[in-house]
Amino acid sequence: KGFMESDMKLQKGTTTVGIVCKDGVVLAADKRATAGFVVNKHTQKIHRITDRMAVTMAGLVSDAQLLVKLIRAEVKLKDLQTLRTSTVKEKANLLDLVGWAGNEDGNVKIVAEGEEGALNQLLEWCRKGPAGARIDKVEVNWQEATQEFERFRIV
Repeated sequence: KGFMESDMKLQKGTTTVGIVCKDGVVLAADKRATAGFVVNKHTQKIHRITDRMAVTMAGLVSDAQLLVKLIRAEVKLKDLQTLRTSTVKEKANLLDLVGWAGNEDGNVKIVAEGEEGALNQLLEWCRKGPAGARIDKVEVNWQEATQEFERFRIV
């Protein structure tokens, strides 16, 4: 008897954690689903919405799963409502990039800064272009970021 028995109560529930780091965010959650007892030891509680968006869940699983489906649908609905492929600016904003895009000598020039993975996604999109576009070539010149930009703009 003694110290360990007094005031010690078993805590129940789910813990999800989000940690903001210099180059991203780390999400963590346990994997057990309970309903007074352990129902499932391998429940997925972190869900990807897009390449740059995720959500963790705790509580009523069916409500959380519905929320994930609704968020994914909203993201896709925006694309359907505009009846077009995302613009460079929209894509850059989605990928959390800064810089500019504009026409120069009959060509499109893009200067973008951000995480390398996001820059590669923008580059992949540029190689395809928007619907109906003809892309002859894409030239890439990687340089150190200047950190002079606060947002992405069209010039």
